[in-house]
Amino acid sequence: MRLSDRRRAEARIGLSRAHISPRSWAEVAPEGSFLAVHVGRKAKCPVPSAKRGAVHGFSRQSRGRLLKLVAKVNRLEASRALFVTLTYPSSTSVSYFSCKRHLDSFVKRLQRKFVHCAIIWRLELQKNGQPHFHLIVIGPRFIPHEWVARAWYEVVGTGNSDHLSAGTEVRRVGSFKQAFSYAAKYAAKLPEGEADDTEGRVWGVYGRRWLPVRVIQWELDGEGEARLTRAIRNLVESRSKRARENPYPPHWCICEGDRGVRIVAWAARLAL
Repeated sequence: MRLSDRRRAEARIGLSRAHISPRSWAEVAPEGSFLAVHVGRKAKCPVPSAKRGAVHGFSRQSRGRLLKLVAKVNRLEASRALFVTLTYPSSTSVSYFSCKRHLDSFVKRLQRKFVHCAIIWRLELQKNGQPHFHLIVIGPRFIPHEWVARAWYEVVGTGNSDHLSAGTEVRRVGSFKQAFSYAAKYAAKLPEGEADDTEGRVWGVYGRRWLPVRVIQWELDGEGEARLTRAIRNLVESRSKRARENPYPPHWCICEGDRGVRIVAWAARLAL
């Protein structure tokens, strides 16, 4: 019998004070704004390697994953990103699979023109059921609006001159706060009724290899996990009245990288 199995068996019958606690670990983005504590599972690689299953709509869990990804992005690069909106004419009926093909074609054109380019995209349905895309483009410092309008117009192929002149928008971010606020307000906005019935993915990443994300992980003991959980809860509750009413402690928060590293070091009793 393995030592761990023997200790568990002894603990169950009261022969030992040994306690096998679940593994806990901290995760922080030093150049981003992400701080998290994970309990009772093994530390995972920051870059996902397995394919996800079938996706239906945009749930709160999906929204959380999108916001966490944006929080991990390098703050400086996020402040230099561009917001791009791609819409369809109100008179055009487009299926989910057609609009995804349009997005794929548009992104291929964009990546041919700007090689080191990462795009976080979100498909949203308007009240009339018409789809449109919100994009956070990281890498290029400038993308001409005329080029975006022409490329999207040619990809969709409506032949509508109004779509060429008013079907797109390009804006500069300016700060990480604006980038995250944009993601929370538009890219990660939950539809009415908490979820929609769209089949397939409604957000994702193109050019993930160029996404400026670096995450560091520390293994924590029980005391370290409790200290970090308390710190994250205090940070969240100081910013949100709704969070103070939640009986379950949050496991992640927005926290500037340097501060997040210091908090983890404090929780784990590390010497910086």
